[in-house]
Amino acid sequence: MDQTKPVTLSFLVLFLAACLSITQGKLFSYKASEEAEPCILADVDFTLYLAAERQGETPVDALVTSEDENIKVFGNCGPYSAILELIFPSGVNWFLTFRQEDDQEASYIQLVQITPEKLFGEAVPVKDPQLLSDPHIIDLGNATKSYECPVPEVVEYEPLTVTTTTFNFTAIANVSYLHVQGFNVIDGNFSTSVLCNAAMTTVSPALTNASFTTPSNTYTKVETTLAPETTTAAPTSTSMKPTPKPTSSPKPPLKLYTVKGRDVNASIKNSLK
Repeated sequence: MDQTKPVTLSFLVLFLAACLSITQGKLFSYKASEEAEPCILADVDFTLYLAAERQGETPVDALVTSEDENIKVFGNCGPYSAILELIFPSGVNWFLTFRQEDDQEASYIQLVQITPEKLFGEAVPVKDPQLLSDPHIIDLGNATKSYECPVPEVVEYEPLTVTTTTFNFTAIANVSYLHVQGFNVIDGNFSTSVLCNAAMTTVSPALTNASFTTPSNTYTKVETTLAPETTTAAPTSTSMKPTPKPTSSPKPPLKLYTVKGRDVNASIKNSLK
């Protein structure tokens, strides 16, 4: 009997497991109190490119990464919705918002909020926070498991909350690794992971990081000594509902909102109920 195929398959599984164990990013966690165990986990490796462009002028841009220093973590844990918020000193907030249905099907979406004047300086005198969203809601499958994507992915965010017509804002993330869990975290550890579709269909990219190309060839990494704000402006609505797996159908038109208020955590949490 030919034993080559079972042995080869076993070797491949072990090889991939070994590779995935070392292809990890930076671990962020949120817990409701000092005594509590973490209720949200995110192990991520990403670079976020941000730009502001006014017609007829050269774009102003900046970078933030998951390896930056002094990133503050905030969040909210609930039975049907959860939010993890990373606050960068430069005026950038990165959100993971999770939603769980009654049948334990879970989904999440990424949001980016920037305060242009704080991020770009006097070149972009816009004080109101601007919110951009990943146009795709990601199906996580069963909420009792974690979600892992060890292959590089480029996420292009679209404007969600618009308070100025003077500038156009761009946010593009190169996510090299992502492992998240928003529900049913036990003892501060990830549950068994469900792999993203790209990891199930691609082998080679899982072993190396893809190159990241953005509209600009020169980036300015903005550093500031300003303390990060603990309250941020919110969209009037960021309602999210799990959608079927992507098909060839065109994406629905994106709704634009006007930002009002300062508590983004409360606004997002209420919209997820």
